[in-house]
Formats: sequence, structure tokens, C-alpha cells
Amino acid sequence: MYYFIINPKSRSDLGAKIWSQVEQELQKRRVVYQAFLTKYRGHAKKLARMLSDTLTQEDILAAIGGDGTLNEIVSGLTHPEQITLGYIPTGSGNDFARGVGLAKDVPTALQAILKPQVIRKIDIGVCHASGRERRFVISSGIGFDAGICHEALASPIKDFLNRFGLGKLTYASIALRHLLFFKRFDLRLSMDGGRSASFCNVWFAAAMNLKYEGGGFKFCPSANSADGFLDLMVVSGISRLKVLLMLPAAFFGKHTHLRGVLFLRCRSVHISTSIKRPVHLDGESGGSLDSLTISCLRKQLSVIIK
Repeated sequence: MYYFIINPKSRSDLGAKIWSQVEQELQKRRVVYQAFLTKYRGHAKKLARMLSDTLTQEDILAAIGGDGTLNEIVSGLTHPEQITLGYIPTGSGNDFARGVGLAKDVPTALQAILKPQVIRKIDIGVCHASGRERRFVISSGIGFDAGICHEALASPIKDFLNRFGLGKLTYASIALRHLLFFKRFDLRLSMDGGRSASFCNVWFAAAMNLKYEGGGFKFCPSANSADGFLDLMVVSGISRLKVLLMLPAAFFGKHTHLRGVLFLRCRSVHISTSIKRPVHLDGESGGSLDSLTISCLRKQLSVIIK
């Protein structure tokens, strides 16, 4: 049995158009399925929780939406290790699809869901803060990158640009403004194995499960989504101009040897900061925090790759 959770509003209603194409093909093939369309932010999480206890290992749960929709679904699964997940990306960033190598064209993605050839297990990240637990599959970050995400989520410009396939320009314009006004902070990392590290004048720290975030920035080229580790990237102690120069290099993963950019690997990390800074999980807001713990769940999710 196939179960679809669809965000019809993703990428300025592109999700609804793609679902129409998918539904026609499902009916043409006489596929037995159930479909659930989200109606508000957080609805995909509730739908995933509702379905999670009823799905068997023979069933396939498929998501149609952006990275935020996928984040909600993974966050709602009560037994993620028992789920086989298919995905048709319809967002403006699509970092998850890029990171695991999923097809972005609808016919190929749908064919993979209906006739899976390759299923890969991937790690699930979890963030503990203020008594709450939040999951992610792409990355979680604090600081400059999260501030951009926070503003983009509420930006009417994003919806406008998405209609012309230019949604990524939203992040670029917001990033330029944040470069001018962002308040840097001090940071301390306490990692598994008793390791610790401290940084001053920090721009951001990102805990990566996949190589990409922010609509294609290859922040951690060595990240492996199935190794049980998080790849940490910390940017600190450099000027606004050097951050501006670093970002284009990071888009191609050519920033790894630049001064002020440090990489670490761990299974779990506690992050404490000198002031509260914005936090994101897969580009979704995690509020403003000065203390959080990020780690990998022991359970993995099975994802249809092709």
C-alpha cells in the first residue's frame, strides 16, 4: 500500500500541480493508495504520527513537498526504523534530494517509489533544547545560517521569486543584509569522548548529516549520512568581507582549507553560546537558544533512492 503526504503549497503551489500529475499516473496504473494533503504548518508531522503506527514494512510512505515538509514527516514518525520513505522534491532548496542523490524529475521519482531498486538507510539527527526534542535529516545550525533561514521563512519575496523559479535569490539577498548587521558570538563545543573546543567571534556552526544545506551550499563535502556521525563546520574569527568571499567557494565545496573554517566529527555535541542565537533544523526555525545538544539517533530511516 502506498501512502502519500503532500504539501500543496510548497514552492508557491507547485506541490499541488505535481500531485495532480502523480495522481493521474497512479490512477492510470490502478495503484492502490491513500493521499493526505497538508493544510497548515505542522500538519505533515501530525499525519506522519497518525500513519506511523499503522504502516507495515510492506507499505511505502511517500512525501511530496520541500525539505521542510520532509522534516515534519520524519519528526512525526514514532518508529522511523520501520518505515520505507519515498520522496518527490518540490521545494526551492531540495538539499535532501541533492544530498542523497534523488531524482528531481517527477516521472523518475515516482517510478522509484512504485518500483524501488535501491533503498538506503540514513541517519536521523536530533536536537535537544529547553526540554524539547526536534529531528533533522539534512543539518542543524546556530548563528548566521539559521538567521537567514528564520527570515526567509517569513519573507513574502520568497513566494514571489518561487513563481519564477528564483527562490534561491531570497536567501542571497537576506544573506547580504545579515552580513552587515549580524552580531557574532562566542561558542563552546563539548563532544563525545571528552573532547571540547572554544571559539570567539563566531559566525555560525552547522552540524551536518548531508553534504549540502541552504539550497546547495556544500558545507561538509565529507559528510556521510549513514555513518552515525555528524560533521561539524564552524566559521569564526574572520571579517565580513572574508565571509562574503567564502560563501561562493562553499557552494562548490572549495572552502575546506580557508582560514577561519574548521571541521570536526562526532556522534554527539553540546553547544553553548555567549548570547542567544537563531537555530535551524533542515531550514526550519528552532527558535533562539544559547544551549543545545545535537546527536544522531540510534535508529535509521530507509529511503528509496531509485
